[in-house]
Amino acid sequence: MHRLLNSQQFTLLAFFIAVILTGSILLVQPGAWNGEESLSYLDALFTSTSAVCVTGLITVDTARYSLFGKLVIMALIQVGGLGIMSFATIFLVTPSLRLSLSHQQIIQKYYVDTVEHRDRHIIGSIILFTLAAEAAGALLLYSRFSSLEAAGKTFSDGVFLTALFHSVSAFCNAGFSLFSNSLENYPGDNLVLLTVMGLIVLGGIGFVVFNDLILRLRGRNRHLSLHSRMVIIMTLLLITGGAIVFYFLENPGTMRNYNEPQKWINAFFQSVTTRTAGFNTIPQGELSLPSKVFNLFLMFTGGAPGSIAGGVKVTTMLIVLTVIFRGTFKEGSLNFGKRQIPAETVRSAHLFILRAVMLVACGSFALSISEILIAGESWSFMDLLFEIFSAFGTVGLSTGVTSTLSSAGKIIIIFVMFAGRVGLISVTLTQSPENLRHNIEYVSEKVMIG
Repeated sequence: MHRLLNSQQFTLLAFFIAVILTGSILLVQPGAWNGEESLSYLDALFTSTSAVCVTGLITVDTARYSLFGKLVIMALIQVGGLGIMSFATIFLVTPSLRLSLSHQQIIQKYYVDTVEHRDRHIIGSIILFTLAAEAAGALLLYSRFSSLEAAGKTFSDGVFLTALFHSVSAFCNAGFSLFSNSLENYPGDNLVLLTVMGLIVLGGIGFVVFNDLILRLRGRNRHLSLHSRMVIIMTLLLITGGAIVFYFLENPGTMRNYNEPQKWINAFFQSVTTRTAGFNTIPQGELSLPSKVFNLFLMFTGGAPGSIAGGVKVTTMLIVLTVIFRGTFKEGSLNFGKRQIPAETVRSAHLFILRAVMLVACGSFALSISEILIAGESWSFMDLLFEIFSAFGTVGLSTGVTSTLSSAGKIIIIFVMFAGRVGLISVTLTQSPENLRHNIEYVSEKVMIG
């Protein structure tokens, strides 16, 4: 019990649970809610979990919160977005000038060997990177919303708060919006969509890749690290490939009334937002069935390790796909880009995928029981599956299920959001060969497969 209470996993889980509970208490206060009916604690807990886990699924309209409530949600998004990379680490730092060895391991788990292991420098750089990106995004959105306000459009929360809230939400890949229908009123607004997409991508590739790119441009690194190359390759493939798929699948459907430039920018937006962000310009319930199926793959994959994005991460998916098509060496290692990926990393990728599949499968089974068998809702299994994948990948897209969830369904989604964002990652923090070593070695015996 003493070992558990001092473990890295427990500290990380306790931090996020404390933030979520604090947020739920603040949101349930009368001054945080402007709706006609009172806000239940379960809905406040759901909103707080979704914000801290930067998911974006909502059971009640975010626009109905008061100014105080919206500021609380924005703060929760910021804490959640930076939590694993920065805020959780700051929480672990002792008053002394140095981190303990166990606390350093938490930081270094999220950074490749090419990054300097100066922990406080890394934390400061992450915060600076985040604030600079959010400030730039807020300025761009503010300029656009100001021009729209001058043209007669009203913003109930003011132009500045609207711009800042959406910038923070986009960079943190949260998908929360002060507009009741997300960005469905802006399918042809290139500045808004490009700004939001840029923020999503920056938050989704992470500080490691961004720092590596900057050093390469400055000539301090001769080559990008293998991690950065894998992230960039997979990100570009998913964004471009996803846009092409959505363009052809939705051209005769949801995008039939758009002109060609609008079709392409909305196809790219759908491709970018589906992997982890949760904003939408197209109602997800109106997508064709093939598009919904393709969404599942993108939501499951997510963004880059060490970033704000969720999912199993692009490098994990790339390793597993490479193994599927090419196999590994006898010892289990894998060659990629004239570099060798250790067998331990390959095994960890497979294990992470298997755990994610198990979580999604169990969540889908439980949600189908609570919503179809018990609550008697008429949702299709695809709609419920979409909801679970969105919760696991901390995406926030929904076909309309979230607002109709029963109390049991809300609890299931809360658990899946938390497990998808914090649970699986916390399991890997102390996963090492020493932890996996057995005291007894048994006789080896072959088992037939396939």
